[in-house]
Order: sequence, then structure tokens, then C-alpha cells
Amino acid sequence: MKLKLTAIIFLLGISIQQQCKTQTNMETENSFIKYYPFDNIYFDLDSLTFIETDVLLAKNFKTESQYSFKFYAPSEWQDNFYQSVTYKNKVFTLVENHIEIKDSSTKEMINITTNTENIGYDNVVGKHFLVATKTGVIEVQKLEGENGYRIFKIDEQGNIILKINFEHTSIVKKGNTYHHYPYLYYFTCTNEFMVFTSYDQNIPKTVLVNLLSGEITEFNKTFSGVIRTDNEDNISGFIEIFENNKGFETTILNHKWKNNDLELWSNRAETVLIDDVLYISFYHNISTGSSLYAFDINSGELLWQAEVNQLLVGHSEYYNTVNLSAYKDKIIMEGIEAYGHFFQIFDSKTGNRVFSSF
Repeated sequence: MKLKLTAIIFLLGISIQQQCKTQTNMETENSFIKYYPFDNIYFDLDSLTFIETDVLLAKNFKTESQYSFKFYAPSEWQDNFYQSVTYKNKVFTLVENHIEIKDSSTKEMINITTNTENIGYDNVVGKHFLVATKTGVIEVQKLEGENGYRIFKIDEQGNIILKINFEHTSIVKKGNTYHHYPYLYYFTCTNEFMVFTSYDQNIPKTVLVNLLSGEITEFNKTFSGVIRTDNEDNISGFIEIFENNKGFETTILNHKWKNNDLELWSNRAETVLIDDVLYISFYHNISTGSSLYAFDINSGELLWQAEVNQLLVGHSEYYNTVNLSAYKDKIIMEGIEAYGHFFQIFDSKTGNRVFSSF
């Protein structure tokens, strides 16, 4: 089903209790929100200092904050797609050709099989993984060639409540030979939507899967990022970086504008939208470095560009991911690169850097 982009955009609208001893007061529910987890330690977003803790907090900034992105898309260059997730006190684990569901309290075990057909998987990273959402566990199977993607939504009892199929490979017949051109990969998701987009410039395409209804919407564009707000369930828009790296186009609700002034040697865009300001970090998924900008969503005016500290490392094989979030008057930028894991904090009004972990 293909719909106009602007119409779609407009419509888109463990927990384990632990006791923790720290140097600061954590007695109230809200106090957890300011503690940002980083490499098994915590950072106080108010005082801009690291704190000491005996154990990991079950509740912290990343689990509680509205402006914390909770669905981290694994890098296609790393074999870290989720094989085990927790949903409603039950642990879902991929085991060969079935899923084990174990109740954390009763230890009861349920086995379910979704891959009933004898179909192999593509020999690529991300061929089979799980994602836990608010309304069920999503199993993604990337099968061989014309078999495409299969997506299952499973409830806590092991019932399959949704099944979705769509292609990820273009098949072209030349003479007596069929040529397979894989083009679609998993990009990101929210509680309500899962996004797949193309890495083949000759096949610009994005598939948006509604995880509540099973509806599939296709766009004849390759998107580099989605627009995130304090509503983590929805997707409020998309960003398309132009092929010549000369600028980008953004569509946000009823706003749509282009920027042709920026030289962007990037293929990814991570965002946070707060009121009328869109914060964007541009980066390349196989190259070091990143940038951070703030734009007025009504006019597209550049409000500021931050001075981002860079690792600046040489490499032959590399991966790079950026996550953006917000806390009060701060923009938090977390970088996950092959050479290092770091985060930096910027003033949301001016773009001035107020903290860097390196």
C-alpha cells in the first residue's frame, strides 16, 4: 500500500527491583531520571558528575525519561542483534528453530515454533532477532532471496497475534538466469512501528510496518533517520540525506523543507524534536565522527552548530552509531564507535558543550 508521504507523517502519531547505595539521594521515583547509565556507572545530569553505585539501577534515565530513545537499532556491522528479550516478566530466547519462553517467577517453560517451513536464512548479520515492545515481542526473520522478511508478534502466552511478510531482495531475469539484488535492511523501530530501508542507491525504498495493525506502507525514498519526540511510540517524520551529500530534506508532521547548504559526509541522522526545535546528529555508520545541529522546524533555519569532540581515528573496518536524548535544557549525545564509547552534553539553547567524557 503506497500513500502520500505527508499524509502518512500526519497520521503517525530487567525490571528487577534492586537496592542501591550511592553518594546522592535516590529516595524518590523522580530521582532516578537524572542518572544516566554509561559503561556500568552513572552520570548525574544535574551536577554533571559521575556517581558511585554498588549495583546497576533497574530504573534510570534510559528506562524512565520521555526523551530517551529506548529502541537501539543494532549495527549491521556487528553481530549483536537481540537473541533474548524480556516481556511481562517472561524471557523470550531464540534457540535454533524455535523460541523458548520462560516465566521468571514460576520457571515454567513454553516452546513455540514460528519458522515452520524449512526455509534458510540469509547468511548475513541480523538474519534473525527479537525486539520487545509494549504490546508484544517482535520476531524478525530475514529469509533467503524471494522469501523476504517475516515478522511475528507474540504475546506473553506464546500466541502469534500478528504475521507480516514483505520482500527484501529484487529478482531480475536476464536470459535464463535470475539475478538477486538484496536491498532492504532493518533500520529502527518504536513500540508501534518498525522501519526497513534500502542501502542500494538504485532501489530507493523504505518500508514502514505498523506493529499494531500489520499494515505496510512503502515509500520510494531511502531515509537516513526518523524524527523522534517525547512520544516514543510514534514516528513524527523522516530525514533523507541527498546522494551527493549536499544537504538533506526533512518532513515533520505538516512541515517539509530542504537544506542544501551543509556538506554532509554521512548516511545516518539521529534526531530529537522538542517544541519547534529539531536537533540532528549526522554521522556515517562505517566511519568515525559526528556532528550536531539545531534547526527551526517551521522555517528550516539553522539555529546553531555544536563543536563536537571527535575521536579522529584511522581504520579499515569500523562501525559508528549515535544516540540523542534530552534532559531539561541539555542535549545528550552518546557515541558508540569501534574505537570508543563516549557521550557529550550540550546546552539546548546555544549548542555550547558543557561536558565531554573524553
